[in-house]
Amino acid sequence: MNRKLKILAITFMTVILSSTTALAFPTDCIIFGDKAFDMNIVNEDKYASEITEAILNADSIFYSISGFGNEAIFNASNDQEITLAEKASLKDINFRTANGTLVKYSDLDDETPETVQGDDFQVINVN
Repeated sequence: MNRKLKILAITFMTVILSSTTALAFPTDCIIFGDKAFDMNIVNEDKYASEITEAILNADSIFYSISGFGNEAIFNASNDQEITLAEKASLKDINFRTANGTLVKYSDLDDETPETVQGDDFQVINVN
């Protein structure tokens, strides 16, 4: 019985830890559907139309804020950490970095995003 309990406890802890591991996706950002923006640029006039368009076309809004001990992504509609289904739905996200570079993440765990150039989303080889 003790052996089964230990196995169950280890399995439970593995599931808990794997669901709360850090994402490769940047923190301090807001995600509107498939477009994301670093918080440092959301008030800059040169990105106003791009952000407005993203808001109008978004079917969901998420945000990520670091510095509070929990670097996770939250659903803006309920301020809860995103579910596994929501995480899985976030694909091919075009992220505008703090310096204005456009980077494309295939998903939230993508550790090697592609740098994208201009409004036409032309992919540049980063290797």
